[in-house]
Amino acid sequence: MRTQVPSATSDLADATWEDLFERLNQSLSMHADLLQAMVHLAELQEKALFRASLEEIKKITAAQEILVARAGKVEEQRQRYTAHLVRFPRFADCQTLAQIVAVAPPDRKTALETCMGQLQQQTKILREKTARNEEMLQQTLKFFQHFMNTMCAATEAPTAGYGRGGDMSGEQRAFFSKRI
Repeated sequence: MRTQVPSATSDLADATWEDLFERLNQSLSMHADLLQAMVHLAELQEKALFRASLEEIKKITAAQEILVARAGKVEEQRQRYTAHLVRFPRFADCQTLAQIVAVAPPDRKTALETCMGQLQQQTKILREKTARNEEMLQQTLKFFQHFMNTMCAATEAPTAGYGRGGDMSGEQRAFFSKRI
């Protein structure tokens, strides 16, 4: 998925508020698409965690990093568009995107509310998927810690065997060098 971030050159200085609303709407839609792609990657990551496929997890993590960087650029654009919008008298008292949407013309308001709703929904889903993946990682780490503790305890415990003098005293042996 390739997402082209709109440029924020000097053309913003000459942009009308209608044009800025259109760009803002495109920016929010792009952000929602990026979040949807992140949700898809989180689902793939969950499956890879379940299969314990380290290589696949690494690839998915690299793809997630790219999407996060793109989402950051899109967010910067959204902030620029918002900053230019508040320069217009109609939006001068607005501090947040929600306040801008509240005073927007009805046709623009509907489109922006739809995009914001999609963003909120995708963010909620992504948080749930991320929490599930984090829980799986924590459980995996607990299992490995338990396994390591068990292995360490087994290597440090005395084992029955004949000592040098032929007695049945316990002696320390490495767990992996025991003969069965």
